[in-house]
Amino acid sequence: TGHFSTLIENDGDTSFYSSTHGVYLLNDNIGLTLNGGLVGPGTIGGWDAIHAEASGENYKVLWKNADGAYSEWTVNSAGQFIGSNGVGNVIDVEEFYNVDLNNDGQTGHFSTLIENDGDTSFYSSTHGVYLLNDNIGLTLNGGLVGPGTIGGWDAIHAEASGENYKVLWKNADGAYSEWTVNSAGQFIGSNGVGNVIDVEEFYNVDLNNDGRTGHFTTTLETNGSTTLASSTRGVYLINDSIELTLNGAKTGPNSFPGWQALHAEAFEDGFKVLWKNEDGAFSEWTVNANGEFVSSEAIEDVIDVESFYQYDLNGDGNNGYDEPRLSPFMPTAGLAVSAREASDNALLEEPADLLKFASDLLPADEIEDDFSLLSSGGSEQSGNEGSAGGHAGSLSKEFEGIEDDDLVISTLLEDDAFLL
Repeated sequence: TGHFSTLIENDGDTSFYSSTHGVYLLNDNIGLTLNGGLVGPGTIGGWDAIHAEASGENYKVLWKNADGAYSEWTVNSAGQFIGSNGVGNVIDVEEFYNVDLNNDGQTGHFSTLIENDGDTSFYSSTHGVYLLNDNIGLTLNGGLVGPGTIGGWDAIHAEASGENYKVLWKNADGAYSEWTVNSAGQFIGSNGVGNVIDVEEFYNVDLNNDGRTGHFTTTLETNGSTTLASSTRGVYLINDSIELTLNGAKTGPNSFPGWQALHAEAFEDGFKVLWKNEDGAFSEWTVNANGEFVSSEAIEDVIDVESFYQYDLNGDGNNGYDEPRLSPFMPTAGLAVSAREASDNALLEEPADLLKFASDLLPADEIEDDFSLLSSGGSEQSGNEGSAGGHAGSLSKEFEGIEDDDLVISTLLEDDAFLL
């Protein structure tokens, strides 16, 4: 019955109420006034007072607008309005009012660890500033620097560098930049980072997600006495230590579009390096002992250099030229010819050479006379009886004991010892 007051909050040392008299009450007895008039719910369109706390001899009253904005009044011990100010970041007043106003689970400001991969830890604070070792704020021209300060850029790593610090930034487009700041976190200078692998070891982190921290080499070939590798520094390495250069500049996989170095081998006082184009063409560099370019020439036929690089470059199964050779005869059966099949061939009116061996491929004293020429003809043909009889007589001695009706003529050859 009658007027009453409703508790709004008592999170701190001061309790705050709303009375049915249409006025806010500090500690349930001090009415809030503006220019002598009572101030309560609905007095200021869109705004509601939500918290109050003593501040010295006065009080602070926190207001919230329907659009989410905050403002703060200062009133005297009698509740009379003195002044006001906006609240840009509500976290700034959470500790004072002892309440989590933005529902982030924390009361007041806090810092979030970004990384501690090296000796320096790096944080982001809700004060809107990056922190070195959780206590040194990053600043630029006197202003705090934090997430969102520089459009599209985020600071991701920091590490001590002598008396200063290095801070690594990453852009939304993947580019990297590096700041140098002094021991107080104040900006000194900056530089771009062309290859992020260059700074991985310094920050002690794998920044490009290749599974490694810092530069490394990949072996391309070890076929001869010289090795060829490719380094993530963008250069080819001979024997894992000699950089390939052209006019003083490092030469690597991306130096010449379409061309890749495949092989390297020692040559005189330097090296030869074989290149291949994506169109299949080959070229060869001559470099000195320091890997410096001396000259180059096109390779018309890659077989010419296969033996030198000890590699089958054209995929024909051979390493260099595969020249034919004639081996001495071996005492094993190699080729059999049916004499009956030869004699029954009606097209053979004259004795025909079945096999003829290239006798000029070996010295004469290494060739068996009995196998220089084997011939058979129509033994039943008229006019050839003497010849046929002579052949039959000699062959019967050579193959004495063979019971097959077909006379089998066999040569004792290796596969590569004859020419058809």
